[in-house]
Amino acid sequence: VALDPHALKKLFNTFKAMLLEMEAQSKENSSFLEKDAEAVEDEYKASLSMHKKTIEVLSRNLNVVDERFRKVTADAVRTGDSLNKKESQRLRAVDAIQLLEYFKTFDKLPDNFADNYDTMGAAMKKIPSVFVDEDRRMEAAHLLS
Repeated sequence: VALDPHALKKLFNTFKAMLLEMEAQSKENSSFLEKDAEAVEDEYKASLSMHKKTIEVLSRNLNVVDERFRKVTADAVRTGDSLNKKESQRLRAVDAIQLLEYFKTFDKLPDNFADNYDTMGAAMKKIPSVFVDEDRRMEAAHLLS
């Protein structure tokens, strides 16, 4: 098989022209892709910057909420302690009132009520059961202490 040099030269020139055209298209596409990538990158950076600012604002707000929560918690603890003290004082006052009621009951008993069996029976009915019931002696002692 004989090869025609003119046909080969024409074939090489055609391929060369095609390759040059492909190179030009490749450069054009590459340039377009670079510009598009830069635009996407710029948009991404802008979005990232916006998100960063949003996160910073959220972080500051979270710190404010956290600080307020700490203050409210401290106030709640102080209020609880105060209520606990007041409840303790209230219970002591209730015990003191009850003790005064017992003293008033004892004060109303007739003198020498234990000398006569009849007066002792009537007086025992007036005395609060905590002081009469033998099973409640410890409770009576605690009330008087």
